[in-house]
Amino acid sequence: MTFFAISGLINGILAILLGLLVILNKRRHKIHMLFGIMSLAIAIWSLGYWRWLSAVDHDSALFWARILTFGSTLIPVLHLHWIFSLLGIAKQKKRFLILSYTITALLLFFSFSPLMVSDVETTHGFTFWPKPGILYHFYVLIVYIGMFGYGLWYLLKAYLKTKGRMRYQLKYVFLGLSIAVAGGLTNFPLWYNINIPPYGNPLVISYVLAYAYIIVRYQFMDIFLVMRRSTVYILSMLATIIPAFALFKLNNLFGQLFTSPYAEIIILITSVIIFGQAKKHLSILANKYFFGSMFAHREMLRKLTRKLTTVISLNQLTKELVKSITKNMHVDKTGIIIWDEDRRNYKMHHSHGFQKRNGACSIIQPNYLTQDLEKNKQVIIQEEMFLRAKDENDSKKKQRYEKLAKILKTMGIQMVLPAISKNQLIAMIVLGEKLSRDAYSVEDIRLLQNLSDQAGMAIDNALIHKQVVDFNKVLEKRVKQRTISLEKANIKLKQALRAKSEFLDIASHQLRTPTSIIRGMLSMIINDDLTESEKMDFIEKSFQSANRLTIVISDLLDASEAEDDKIKLNRSPLQLEKLLKDSIEFLLPQAKEKKLDLKLELPKQETKKILGDPERIRGVIDNIIDNSIHYTEKGSILVKLEKNHNYLIISICDTGIGITPKEQKKLFKKFSRGKRAANVHANGSGLGLFIVKKTIKAHHGKIEIISKGKNKGTEFRIYLPFNI
Repeated sequence: MTFFAISGLINGILAILLGLLVILNKRRHKIHMLFGIMSLAIAIWSLGYWRWLSAVDHDSALFWARILTFGSTLIPVLHLHWIFSLLGIAKQKKRFLILSYTITALLLFFSFSPLMVSDVETTHGFTFWPKPGILYHFYVLIVYIGMFGYGLWYLLKAYLKTKGRMRYQLKYVFLGLSIAVAGGLTNFPLWYNINIPPYGNPLVISYVLAYAYIIVRYQFMDIFLVMRRSTVYILSMLATIIPAFALFKLNNLFGQLFTSPYAEIIILITSVIIFGQAKKHLSILANKYFFGSMFAHREMLRKLTRKLTTVISLNQLTKELVKSITKNMHVDKTGIIIWDEDRRNYKMHHSHGFQKRNGACSIIQPNYLTQDLEKNKQVIIQEEMFLRAKDENDSKKKQRYEKLAKILKTMGIQMVLPAISKNQLIAMIVLGEKLSRDAYSVEDIRLLQNLSDQAGMAIDNALIHKQVVDFNKVLEKRVKQRTISLEKANIKLKQALRAKSEFLDIASHQLRTPTSIIRGMLSMIINDDLTESEKMDFIEKSFQSANRLTIVISDLLDASEAEDDKIKLNRSPLQLEKLLKDSIEFLLPQAKEKKLDLKLELPKQETKKILGDPERIRGVIDNIIDNSIHYTEKGSILVKLEKNHNYLIISICDTGIGITPKEQKKLFKKFSRGKRAANVHANGSGLGLFIVKKTIKAHHGKIEIISKGKNKGTEFRIYLPFNI
């Protein structure tokens, strides 16, 4: 008998503790409140069971037997109501619940009458075993078997339909309650004089064990929060009871200083005051010393939320988030993944603990993870995805959950929190495991969800600020580029104006000089005083000036074509040896007049013909040799033809005035002439070498200048490719 009595006592104590834990966890939550009340009803039945089996006389045994019957009558309807609330169908089953509560109320009304428990008698070794009244049969069939069976049936149906963590919660709730109900059924045979002892009675505790398991394993509620509240209430009650007991003792010790009922009223008021103050101060102490991490988490959220509203730098914001979460949540890895609008992918912006091998530090392309977050905007837990995949029957959904779980596992991520702003996924806060390797509690998840909501708005604001800053930088860069472009355009404009001025100066000089000579000579010829020989001399000079004018106009027209790279070429096969010989022959008299030695060196073997414009290439050769003659006072001019694998090379080397490095830089520019060149040859237009370079370029060739400086001669090297 002692074994069964002790089992009832243990069941009662555990039921009270679990009931208080659940009620204290969420007093305003209907599901928790119902379960707590159901646990207290089980406690009434269990403690009544203990006291009944411990009774030494008939009347006590009968009283406690009726107490346990009172408790057992309450249990089925509360259990049924709790299951309906847990499954979210309480409103649909409202009428059925009203009927059930009505039946229960009627039975409770008669629970202390012989209609429920008629008497207690010696039965199969038990001194005082209760005997059923007429209503007790209705209780067994309708209330115990009917209501428990109906509730368990709905629980089983929901289990078969539900997915994920909820499925596993329902699984263990169903198993625990089924075992407990089955264990409770073993109490009934002896009521009907069937010799089957209630060996299943200790199994009633299975519902407590199942509930405790899903609390810890599947986060059915926050056990740490419950422990904190329970500790506060227990200590507060002790702090109230001890002083109250001391006051009673003191009152009795000093000869009833306060007579009843005044003593009880004073002690009651004092106890209420002490309980309120004790609870207040013990809550602070419990938060600070016994549940410091939970207190620190809330304090972290409060401080971080305040800071998030002041930080607008994205780098600083993500750094602060990662630092605070890592430090206060005690996790091995934390990261902030943000959408990159330019690259159209997600990228880890700041992290702690993630290595490249985790995959989370690399770019994350839109995948199952991001799609799930964008669609559902709910926290994703790695274990939850594995559970969903395990339970899912739809092959596509199963594959999706498996891929999602594998992605998280590959990255070393235990939890992903969506940072939402304006109903859009802005970023993801990813967390690894806790350093303690504990699971994330309900309180942890709730706190982190609140934090991610705040972070979403803060990151969105920071991104907008970054866009503004980046836009300003781009704008500044464009303004700077525009300014530089305008400055360059201004410089080019000044150069153009200067070139225009130089052109007008040179053109006016080059055009006016021969024109003036022609007009002067012709006016003198008109005079009858000139001899025939003088007239012929003037006619010859007028002809030379006309030729000079023709050359200047031709140079100006060629320069205009060359300026726009529109030089027209009349290509035909040509032999450079012939062009060089003709040029030397044409310019030799001019060289001899200055007593210069003009030489031509040709390869022993005749070179291949090239495709080019003979007239323009002849003009290039004449121009350079003519310049060499003009700017060489004494010495020689050597013209050579060479070849290599790709080019025919015309080299014109003189012993003239030379060209300084400064003059070489601008020698091929329009109207560019060295100061010494203008002194030596005043009639130069400054267009010859400009036209030369453009002509050679049109033939896909190149030209080089080699000069060691002032009065050290000059060499021009013209490269004409074989395949032009």
